[in-house]
Amino acid sequence: MTTDCRTNSQSRNIVGNSTNEQMNPQLSWLEYTASTHPYLRLLILAGLLYLPWLNAEPLRSEIEGNRVLVAREMLQNGDWVVPTLNGGPYLYKPPLMSWVIGLFSYPCGDVTVWTGRLPSVLSVLALVCLVAWWGRKELDARTGFLAAVMAASSGLVFEKGSRAEVEALLMLTTTGSLIGLWYAIREKGRLKVGAVLLAGVALGAAILVKGPVAPVMFAVTAAVMLVVGGQSRVSILLVTLCIAGIATLAVLPWVVLLSCRVGFGRLLNIVEGQVVRRVQSATKTNIEPFWFYPPALLGGLLPWSFLIPGLWLIRNPNHLPNTGKRAQWFFLTAWSVGTLILFSFSSGKENRYLISTYPAWALLLAWGWLAEQDPQWLKKYRALLGNLVGWATWSLPFLAAGAVFFIKPQAWFWGVGAGAILLIARLAAAWGQRIQKKELLFAALLLAVFGGKMYWAKVYQSRQADLYPIQAFGQEIADHLRPDERLIAVNWYHSYIQFFVKHPFDIFENPKTFRNEIASGRLRDRYVLVLADDLPQGAEGSLTVVFEKKIGRSGYRLLYIPKEVSVLPSIRKSR
Repeated sequence: MTTDCRTNSQSRNIVGNSTNEQMNPQLSWLEYTASTHPYLRLLILAGLLYLPWLNAEPLRSEIEGNRVLVAREMLQNGDWVVPTLNGGPYLYKPPLMSWVIGLFSYPCGDVTVWTGRLPSVLSVLALVCLVAWWGRKELDARTGFLAAVMAASSGLVFEKGSRAEVEALLMLTTTGSLIGLWYAIREKGRLKVGAVLLAGVALGAAILVKGPVAPVMFAVTAAVMLVVGGQSRVSILLVTLCIAGIATLAVLPWVVLLSCRVGFGRLLNIVEGQVVRRVQSATKTNIEPFWFYPPALLGGLLPWSFLIPGLWLIRNPNHLPNTGKRAQWFFLTAWSVGTLILFSFSSGKENRYLISTYPAWALLLAWGWLAEQDPQWLKKYRALLGNLVGWATWSLPFLAAGAVFFIKPQAWFWGVGAGAILLIARLAAAWGQRIQKKELLFAALLLAVFGGKMYWAKVYQSRQADLYPIQAFGQEIADHLRPDERLIAVNWYHSYIQFFVKHPFDIFENPKTFRNEIASGRLRDRYVLVLADDLPQGAEGSLTVVFEKKIGRSGYRLLYIPKEVSVLPSIRKSR
């Protein structure tokens, strides 16, 4: 393990305060935790944060619905080359996430919300270990441990890591490719070869997850290392080209098979639409100003954004003690800040586009926060933050227990119970700190995480499930359909509804076409689902209203088209 610019006698706890412990004056609680079975502790901590109540959040996102439905259709039709959505080719995202979901769901015979989200959770657990390993090896044990905790518990990471979306797997594969690049540049012999292979395979996997995002980050980082890496520039360039070549070989088989199936011209059009057009022109959902990413990053990193002032201590690489530390600084800064700056020039922006930089930000934040020789203003900030954390952790159990009666009074048992668990955890932490029992402090942390996750699942997400009863809604629709019957949707399509209906949809984007098809007699004795705003009460003509349902802010009406239709409905064109 390499050394850094701090001394062991100047230990700090997780909020940065100096310690003088009777058990061992040279070890803070964080150092003790990080040095005693650190990977097992991290897996337990992150596993407790993600795994319990994994399916508590209702499936109501179109993006998440697309992932699980594409994976289900892969399992059903056995076609793992051309992803399909509602029976049609779906090529807006590469297929690796759908492949992984399909493989995890194969033993169950079908994709479920739980099997769809499990790959994201396991990706976060693997990422936590990878970040801790690199931080431990290159910086020190407690910096790596704290960075891994940050990477797992940042707000945006938790959001995406708890869903069947591509971001968690993208973070893991991108991080693997960049850490592989780091060691491919610095190692020799077999270790260099192994690092090149790791980086190439990981980069290829990242491309198969989300196309060009990972290569852009890789190129930015490699370019900076080429300039300041402290090694032969020719060697760094050759290593980078080898990694890019391996990544291309990893992606090429699927690209060739796909081109043979859908045509190379269509594939180029999709790439151009997903890459060039997104950079040059944004849609109404992701058009943002140039300065969008810094505040988005602050929000996504919460609660760890409050540690950003610690970056002041490592702001200048020339002040770091050796060339190794300077190389680490440039590597992490290119990965994090360089990517942020480059992505800011793109017209289309979303906070999730930066999520693969979060491991680098976590390592930088942990490095800066645990550094020594801080100025007086930063000492005062550390003390203020420590006091705020103390007051907040004492107040939170009571606030949580009281808030349940405003969020969902019916869940009072779970809300009060979670508040009691949080209070017990806080009391255990205070007692463990007083008697210098570090294992009790870690147990208190685990208990607090469990109480927080219980509150999230049984109170907040339980209320969301009441507002979005998607699963029951889909089953109610399916109960009216024959086994081989297709549901009609006019003006709209939601993959997350189809996931629970488990029937193909016939989609009419133009209401006039739908009316013409009814008049021709081809759609009689069928069911149609419409948005209530598009077909107000009383405007259904001679179609029979089967039931109405409120899902979130949208109202839906299931209609039946009888064999004899006299008055055709006039459906409004959706905005």
